[in-house]
Amino acid sequence: MMVLVLICILGTVILSLPFVQTSFAKYATDTTINKDFGTNINIDKLRISLITWDTNLEGIYIEDYQKDTIFYVNKLTTSILSVRNLSKGKLEFGDIKIDELDFKLKTYLDNRNTNLEVFIDKFDDGKPRKPIVRTLSFSRLLMSKFLIVISD
Repeated sequence: MMVLVLICILGTVILSLPFVQTSFAKYATDTTINKDFGTNINIDKLRISLITWDTNLEGIYIEDYQKDTIFYVNKLTTSILSVRNLSKGKLEFGDIKIDELDFKLKTYLDNRNTNLEVFIDKFDDGKPRKPIVRTLSFSRLLMSKFLIVISD
């Protein structure tokens, strides 16, 4: 019984290490999301704190089909509970802090849809489903150093 408790404690400590969390994030994006959906999403660092209930993501990069940036965030901090809501399909967040946001919404000559619409369409499996009404809510959004470009 004592060995089982020690294994659980050791497992928790190992899973709380930032490089382990980052490895899981890279595996999830590279092996699952990018491979299955033909996207280019990268997360440089992930840190989840079970003490402060914070989730920190650094170097979030999403590339469009023309190999240009749709979205880049240097650092995003939110509550771990917000990430839990997101995994359930709920766009309900507590406080969100974003440092250095670069967002480019663009329509290329070869397509009438924006690069964001083309990106989102990659996740459509073609199966019919009931329309979902989603609302994005958060307690507070704090952004520093942001650039938003909308172009045709």
